[in-house]
Amino acid sequence: MLDTHAAVKELTKAGLSEDAAEAIVQVQLRTLHQGLATKEDILGLKLEIEKRFGEIEQRFTGIENRFGGIEQRFTENERHFSSLEARMSRLTFLVWIILAIVALTNPIAARLLERLLGVPF
Repeated sequence: MLDTHAAVKELTKAGLSEDAAEAIVQVQLRTLHQGLATKEDILGLKLEIEKRFGEIEQRFTGIENRFGGIEQRFTENERHFSSLEARMSRLTFLVWIILAIVALTNPIAARLLERLLGVPF
């Protein structure tokens, strides 16, 4: 903090008039206070920052909840695909058995399958 009385006394002692000394001290005082924040300024800024962080936290919570739902759906889809894959394997096996039976019981179908699949029966 600037002691204005002491500053004016020092400037007048150095040879300035009292009016000039007071003007210089007032300019310094204004310059000094220009960039300073009051307690109210700091408290207001703190409240604004807390408010914004609260909003950001809410957004992150919303994003986490949405990702949780997506993760659950992804897990369900993986389970469905595994089940589908198992059924497709069984179906492929059954198709091969049926083709083998047809090929063994029907010579025309056997020749047709040999040409289509490139596998001799």
